[in-house]
Amino acid sequence: MKKLFLPSLIIAGAVSATIASANAKNLAGYTITQFKADHRPLPMNVHIWYPAKSDGEEVRIGKNAVFIGDMVRAGATPKSGKHPVILLSHGSGGNAAGISWIASELATHGIIVVAPNHPGTTSGDSSALNTVKTWERPMDLSGLIDELGHYLPANIEYDAEKIGAVGFSLGGYSVLASAGVRANVASYSSYCDRNVGKLDCGWLVRGGVDFSKIDKPRFEQSHFDKRIKLVSAIDPGLVAAFTQDSMKKINIPIQIVNMGDSADVPEGINGQKTASQIIGTDYVQVKQASHFSFLSVCTKKGEFILKDTNDDPVCTDPGGRSREDIHKEIAEKITNFIIKTFKIKM
Repeated sequence: MKKLFLPSLIIAGAVSATIASANAKNLAGYTITQFKADHRPLPMNVHIWYPAKSDGEEVRIGKNAVFIGDMVRAGATPKSGKHPVILLSHGSGGNAAGISWIASELATHGIIVVAPNHPGTTSGDSSALNTVKTWERPMDLSGLIDELGHYLPANIEYDAEKIGAVGFSLGGYSVLASAGVRANVASYSSYCDRNVGKLDCGWLVRGGVDFSKIDKPRFEQSHFDKRIKLVSAIDPGLVAAFTQDSMKKINIPIQIVNMGDSADVPEGINGQKTASQIIGTDYVQVKQASHFSFLSVCTKKGEFILKDTNDDPVCTDPGGRSREDIHKEIAEKITNFIIKTFKIKM
């Protein structure tokens, strides 16, 4: 979402893959397929990263003028064994390839990662009116679980008892909704009354959203999916609209990650209060980072391109900390949370 979630300008084209050389480090297997959810008129692209052997074609995905992208082994042979599954939900206006770095990290730790490009809120196909149809994204995730065995690469085994979800920004809301969090239209409208013209609220209003006309029953319904056994939400969107009752009822392991110090994290994605309402939440603050620090590492020209186009400072990380270092910390926190919860033997 412009000015909060992901700028569509620089993400467009992030799903393209180019052949490139790579070092001998362990790379994730990768493939892309399509999935037709019952509630969607057209199929959606689904990216899959998985534990792989050292064959396949080394390619770089998510590369464009702003982002360096991420190396994977396309079509590699899956490693043997039964693997946990993580559903990965991108931010509004973004796409799965744009956060490939975290998917690859999880896959190299023995985890299958399944990430859809959510129609209506993805690169080249994103609008404010579709963004407030918040019920569609959790339905995407549940639909993907329904058909896991039909679209995963051949000869890969998954553990149906170890399915979790990781989401960034609007994707953070989506995965928390799958864990049982419910949102309230009136609370969200009130939040935007306090933030007129700012962040997501300004973008929604400029895009024609009238909060009084949002489909209230669908916006407020439960999307709880009992098959999801853990959730990690990074800078989750819609936190100001979460209902206390729904948060208190969540009974699976939850991790909430905020990028930056509490005082610097905008109200719309500040998960500290949410973490205090969900019993046992692992709340993590990543210092000297910002919302956009979760995105791919930028090219040397990326920052200048953004300045020239008056876009969000996606490549600027506070405090002079490198994005690689920020990613290392985030990956460690999320990976350890999943490994500990699912008791994964490395």
